[in-house]
Amino acid sequence: MKLREKFAKAATTAALFAGVALSMPAFAQSPGDAQPVPAGQNIISAISIDPVVPVPVIIVLGGVFALAAGIGFAKRTPGTAMRSVVSTAAVIALLNPLYIQEQRDQVATEVLIVVDRSASQNLGARAQDTEKAYAALTQDLKAKGITIHTVETVTGKPGAPGDGTELFATMNEELANIPRDRLGAIYMITDGQVHDVPDDLKTLGADVPVHGLITGRQNEFDRRVVLDRVSPYGVVNEDTPIAFHIADDGTAKGSTAPVKVTISIDGKEEAFKYVTAGEMAEVKVKIPHVGTNVVEIKTDAVAGETFTANNTVASEIRGKRKALNVLLVSGAPNSGLRMLREMFKSDPDNTLINFTSIRNLETMDETPEELMMSTSLPMDDLFLRNIDRFDVIVFDHFSNDDILPDPYFANIAEYVKKGGSLLVLGGKEYTGPNSVYNTFLKPLLPVVPDGNMTEGAFVPKVTTQGEKHPVTRDLPVATPWGHWYSMAAGKEPTGDVVMEGAQKKPLMVLDRKDKGRVTMIMSDQLWLWAAGHDGGGPAAELLRNTSRWLMHNPVMEEEALRMRMSKEDGQLTVEQQTMADQSAPVTIHTPSGKSLAANFT
Repeated sequence: MKLREKFAKAATTAALFAGVALSMPAFAQSPGDAQPVPAGQNIISAISIDPVVPVPVIIVLGGVFALAAGIGFAKRTPGTAMRSVVSTAAVIALLNPLYIQEQRDQVATEVLIVVDRSASQNLGARAQDTEKAYAALTQDLKAKGITIHTVETVTGKPGAPGDGTELFATMNEELANIPRDRLGAIYMITDGQVHDVPDDLKTLGADVPVHGLITGRQNEFDRRVVLDRVSPYGVVNEDTPIAFHIADDGTAKGSTAPVKVTISIDGKEEAFKYVTAGEMAEVKVKIPHVGTNVVEIKTDAVAGETFTANNTVASEIRGKRKALNVLLVSGAPNSGLRMLREMFKSDPDNTLINFTSIRNLETMDETPEELMMSTSLPMDDLFLRNIDRFDVIVFDHFSNDDILPDPYFANIAEYVKKGGSLLVLGGKEYTGPNSVYNTFLKPLLPVVPDGNMTEGAFVPKVTTQGEKHPVTRDLPVATPWGHWYSMAAGKEPTGDVVMEGAQKKPLMVLDRKDKGRVTMIMSDQLWLWAAGHDGGGPAAELLRNTSRWLMHNPVMEEEALRMRMSKEDGQLTVEQQTMADQSAPVTIHTPSGKSLAANFT
């Protein structure tokens, strides 16, 4: 019995030491294993467990051991204490406790500096102040071992509302490259003119301080014109409303006296208005022509204001015609007349009045007079009183056999000089004694007829001038053009000879007369192209471009300078249209006061 008790005690002792040995495997470390800690590194110690069996199993075993120990102590069973120690050691051994010592490298804090390089930062000494602030800030941060990220912003993203300074959008793009757990702060060096400030800084996704270093001086003052409402389109010769207001920024507010505002269209002053700063005002502008109309609203500079470029605001309004009113005067029914009618009536909004002489006044036949005309034509209304209502007057195959009296032609001539448009298509009628050239229109017509007709097949050709002119420059040439067979011979052309016919004689001439425009086509065979004869030709394109030029469409101007900005990349493109052999030099003045030379290719 005693031998059995001694054996049990020995086994219990052995189990105790085994449990202790198994429970503390990670605590053994010889003095020789200790390593010195390098500078810039930290040693972190911790105790962890790595259970040998699932924790629920250990919990069940621990509960069983605790229950057995409780019963043993209650019954005063010999050896209970020793078995409790062994059980505890076994549970600890199963939990497998570890002593962990980590050696960690210190990581530098990172900060983001957003530098505003917009145009307003070039005012006064703001650019120099920005450089000084940036240099001092980076020097201080580097001395503290802080990693610096710098990003610059110039203007807002192209196409964004207002195209202002988008400092926070630029900042968010750069934050994507910085680990948020290392980010310590954000610095913004700006004049405060920021157009994308979020309502809640929590939306930035970075819970760090945001510091603003504001350039400029106290008590600065600035006056600017702000567009509130403008339509992108307007009807030609009708009023288009524009809403705007004058904004006074800064602590020193401007005078409360009314502010004079000047309204210009395409650089020409149209009107002025007195408004009160801070209150929205509305003006109505009359759109002068089809295409792009640049409307400019400007107020004078105020003494002491920091920036004067924003005292002017401009907007483009695309002019559209409500309807095209055409007076077509023809000498006799013909295939060309049908072509012209179809073209002008292709747009249902157009109004076409066609005056055609069915027969000569001297023609004698047995047709009763009452069958020849049911109602009298309002000739005076057409050619005298209401001539200004027409946008284009066309003479086709017309021979004036005392059909229209001289006062009518004189009135048409005045109509053209005041800005009207005249298109003349002439064949043999243009060479005869009753030609429209022998009327009051003579000073306007750009080709002198020599009284002859040139017969024989020929293909109309674009001249060297025509290759530069918008009307004929881009006519399609994918397939050869068809032949024409006759044209009126002319001489002493004025204006631009854009097409030539047989024997290189002028076939199509464009000319300006005072404020009006005149186009002369020395043949009545344009309809052959429209009918597809001999492969046809660009009749529709030629007439469409001619009409647009006659209607003063800016796209068809011989001399023009255009600018446009891409919404995708913000690139400014400058285009120059000229009839000269070489483009003229162009200088671009930016709002910041810089001048740039545009080189054309």
